[in-house]
Amino acid sequence: MKTSPRPTVYPLIIKVQKTRLSLSLRVASIRDEFYGKRKTIAGKEVGKVGTLRDLSQDPKKKLYISESLTQARKKLFGSINKFKKDNKWKYIWTNNGRIYLKQGDGEKRTFTFNYADELADFKSKFPLG
Repeated sequence: MKTSPRPTVYPLIIKVQKTRLSLSLRVASIRDEFYGKRKTIAGKEVGKVGTLRDLSQDPKKKLYISESLTQARKKLFGSINKFKKDNKWKYIWTNNGRIYLKQGDGEKRTFTFNYADELADFKSKFPLG
């Protein structure tokens, strides 16, 4: 009997300003719950986030959450981010290893990237920069 492969769970990296505090949340349900709440806790002072309060020497430091990407996805993210900056697009983010790009607030379309060839195809349709 074959079992289906386990889905890839990308760990989260929690940063306290310039100090990197790496919590590898690899259990999918816990990671997804924490990552789902990232908008409510990101940018807050560490001292104001319950269980993280004791992890920092300085409770006034800001908390940042980012996803840990593979080397290939980091490189792809960098290429997409360069496109974003060169063409003055507004948003780039990741979720579960996928990279998303959106032009601005009024734009409804969001573009998703998993591989470099998708970026090349995207650039051929949007030859901006």
